[in-house]
Amino acid sequence: MGQFSERPRGVLLHRLDTTALAERMQAIFALQVGADVSEFANYRINSNFGIVHDTEVDIWGDRQFILICSEGVSRKPDERGFIPVDFGTGMGGTYVEVAADVLWAARTEETVDLADHVRAFGDRLESNFWLHYKRLSAQAVNA
Repeated sequence: MGQFSERPRGVLLHRLDTTALAERMQAIFALQVGADVSEFANYRINSNFGIVHDTEVDIWGDRQFILICSEGVSRKPDERGFIPVDFGTGMGGTYVEVAADVLWAARTEETVDLADHVRAFGDRLESNFWLHYKRLSAQAVNA
């Protein structure tokens, strides 16, 4: 495995509008637990996610997408079309299942290269980078 500076480039992830997404997730979580949304006003997304189209297609032939956090751990929509997202106060929290189309709609035009997005800190993170790079680097366009 190479060092961070030796990582190949070319796989672009879209950053998420985490402020707008957090507001949406506060409302979703309040509904899920039967509480007032104001109780979760300080809850935020606990991970730095990028979003990208996956190389796979779903059963309808549509390209799926995946979330990749800064440690290189990814999440794909489940069979219902939901992705669990870390959500809380930073000192603790939970996962909120968010519809994949809500996450895709929260993407911004700002992009980051996978080589910069996945932190370089040990073999596990480097392995995670290479796993995603090999899978996604065949894509010509990350729409």
